[in-house]
Amino acid sequence: MHPFLKTVRETETPWGTAALWWLSQMGLLIKLGDALVCIDYYASQSLGRQTLPPVPAEEVSGIDLFLGTHDHSDHIDHPSWQIWSKQCPQARFVFPAAHRDAVLDDGIHPENCVGMNAGQTRKIGRVTVHALAAAHEFLDKDVNTGQYPCLQYIVEGNGVKLYHAGDTLRY
Repeated sequence: MHPFLKTVRETETPWGTAALWWLSQMGLLIKLGDALVCIDYYASQSLGRQTLPPVPAEEVSGIDLFLGTHDHSDHIDHPSWQIWSKQCPQARFVFPAAHRDAVLDDGIHPENCVGMNAGQTRKIGRVTVHALAAAHEFLDKDVNTGQYPCLQYIVEGNGVKLYHAGDTLRY
């Protein structure tokens, strides 16, 4: 097990507490009791990065939920999601429903795909995820489907609620 993830696993989060680790960019790893939630982890290597990811994609394991706020590579890292779908077969992948086809193309089993839209709430294991519309540049609601391509999340578990804005402007 990667030393970073060993530290995460060994960190205790009694009821009413959470532990958070910054994963570079907008990425966070959240421990809520025994549940591990990874949001917007950009683990792929790329030129020009100022901060390297703390755990290579190939060494990520034991995550319960991967959340992506929108379909940019630094939020839904498709090459990494392809790896994680194999290394964390129990994990659920949460993303804006508008991007379902792209996520399925990553080889993620449909039962592990949790497409959401603004205003929806899903209980996934011991964690509840609330989706809010995000204005990456604008509130780009698709007039035909009613889906938003960018989301923010409220993640609730272990007696704690946390808000992750992703990339959004105030609206």
